[in-house]
Amino acid sequence: MSEMRRMLGVLRAEDADAPTRSPAPRLTELQALVGRANEAGISLEYRVLGEPLALSEAEELCLYRVAQEALTNVFKHTEGAVGTVELAYAPGAVTLRVQDAGRPVTAPGGPGHGLVGMRERLGLFGGTLWAGPIDNEGFLVEARLPLGGSLR
Repeated sequence: MSEMRRMLGVLRAEDADAPTRSPAPRLTELQALVGRANEAGISLEYRVLGEPLALSEAEELCLYRVAQEALTNVFKHTEGAVGTVELAYAPGAVTLRVQDAGRPVTAPGGPGHGLVGMRERLGLFGGTLWAGPIDNEGFLVEARLPLGGSLR
């Protein structure tokens, strides 16, 4: 309990030299994330299909973090990657697809927990994740988030 109180004290402390906290990323920042990936050497196209729907901050953060992790995997596991990041709005659901067509490479350090973490994050909202190779020429991460689902 004393450790928890200490941690809460640190979090509550108002230190003028403390780093500022920025708000959690929103889906409106997804295009900028794709832009940064392009600047780092991946050639990605960004698309939004359908009419954007109102999502909770938690749902937006969930999808943003899934996209962020999927792009991290593209960096770590492909060489010469080209691909797409697509956000598709439909009645009752939002689907995020991150697809690459780069040559697969083995990342140092072995497999991580990225796909497991994405699946768990989506599962909190009743969402699903499909990830795997496609057409022997790339990899697809597809996250589907039903709208109006409550945090489980």
